[in-house]
Amino acid sequence: MNGKGKNVRIRSVGEEDGFVSSHSSFIIHHSSFAFRHGFTFIELLAAMVFVAIVIPAAVHALTIANRAGIIADHKRVAVQLADKLLNEYCVTEEWRHGDETGDFADDWPGYRWALHTDAWSEDAMRVVSVDVFFTVQGNEYSVRLSTLAEETQQQ
Repeated sequence: MNGKGKNVRIRSVGEEDGFVSSHSSFIIHHSSFAFRHGFTFIELLAAMVFVAIVIPAAVHALTIANRAGIIADHKRVAVQLADKLLNEYCVTEEWRHGDETGDFADDWPGYRWALHTDAWSEDAMRVVSVDVFFTVQGNEYSVRLSTLAEETQQQ
């Protein structure tokens, strides 16, 4: 090895099969990679094409992941709001007044709700449902929570 970490084989002129000539000139043989100092144009072009394909795909994937995270967080909040509203309407029996809609005022801007009741196929029960709606990046999403309530009014 020479001082730069490259493999170099020095052989005297006329050296073959162990025979060394007394001639004083030497030929230096280098491996094919010894004098390679950079990238070829084709290698650079291939790298640029690769980057041109990978970066937009990666940015798109990050955008989708970000949107999914935002939607999941909004759904979590919407479920908590729906649960609180459904419990309140069932405990106070305000669900008996019929379908209602509203929003959560300044406490939770961007969220609105709708309460509706439907007949239950068995027994004298009603299905009471609350839908909470919210918008993320121009698309509207919703969550629904439902419970059963007795149709007959308790005294």
